[in-house]
Amino acid sequence: MSSAKILTVGLLCVLVLVVQGFAATEAGDMEVGGQISLTIPDEGDESLMAMGNVGLFLTDIWQLSSRVIFVKFGDNEYGYVLGGLDYYFPGDTEYLPYVGGGIGISIMQDETDLGLDGHAGVKQFVLENVSVNYELSYTTRAEDIGAGDIVLSVGLSTYF
Repeated sequence: MSSAKILTVGLLCVLVLVVQGFAATEAGDMEVGGQISLTIPDEGDESLMAMGNVGLFLTDIWQLSSRVIFVKFGDNEYGYVLGGLDYYFPGDTEYLPYVGGGIGISIMQDETDLGLDGHAGVKQFVLENVSVNYELSYTTRAEDIGAGDIVLSVGLSTYF
């Protein structure tokens, strides 16, 4: 199965399972968070992905976001610095499902390129201003869109 098909099926599954409601975020709220994913396959190299993000809610459902992503795959290390926009589905429970995308810079060894990101997930509010985040993302260099990273990650965010 191709990466695009896997990503599409995964995003649809996440959305179908989590489109339950919307936590109380408002225009002007600021989010600061981080996520991590570790893959240890039976064969091949292990990989680590770490991401930090900052976002500003422009409205109750639109967030302007920035992401810094670091990936280590075997002996290779690379990263992305991205800006984007996320849409949060309306509702009224502790779950906050979203989809989004971004564009920015991809940095691999001494090369820089245009970087692209698409993601979907859900934020589960465990306290009024703290969420546990579950996200499926696809991040790639623009010149090689079919060779990106599909990552399922877990993280935490706090809101001000």
